[in-house]
Amino acid sequence: MKKINIVVAIVLLFCFGCSEKPGAETTAKNALASFKENSYEKYAKEVLLKAEDWKKIHDYALDNNGEKIPGDIKNLTEEKMQEMEDGMLMRCSKQWKEFRRYGIEDGINWDEAEFVSKELEGEPDSLFKGSKVAKVNMAVNFSSKNNFYSLGLQECISMPDGEWKCMCPTGITKSSSSGKSE
Repeated sequence: MKKINIVVAIVLLFCFGCSEKPGAETTAKNALASFKENSYEKYAKEVLLKAEDWKKIHDYALDNNGEKIPGDIKNLTEEKMQEMEDGMLMRCSKQWKEFRRYGIEDGINWDEAEFVSKELEGEPDSLFKGSKVAKVNMAVNFSSKNNFYSLGLQECISMPDGEWKCMCPTGITKSSSSGKSE
């Protein structure tokens, strides 16, 4: 009995001692928070896929013999990754600002926006799908002024450490009361 109590105590200590890795829901909440706080910088820092993330994917593929380096990142140099990030930061900044403004025009009070749920268009079983990085689109469902909306995020990737990163937002759609897109 004493051994069982020790094992249970160790398991509980391990479970509660570990911090939860940010998953898709955390990324969804961070995306919405960036709109609430009117902070593209928050979106870029906590949601946007950056050069360092592509490097993590590349290194993960190299470190895991069972994983073939995907063709879409195989020949990327650090310089090319940084060029991609710089271009994406500019493009996403423009889209982010437009969608925030469109939301206001559509009646969204960003200060009162509340997270409802997130939906993924499929969930990748692994980081890679064939010879490419597995990417899915995400819908961030939220409410504002008794209406429901979905914020689309494109090409989201589950990183090797469990964190999710996405490309640019794709738009905001008004939803039914269930939080599902109309």
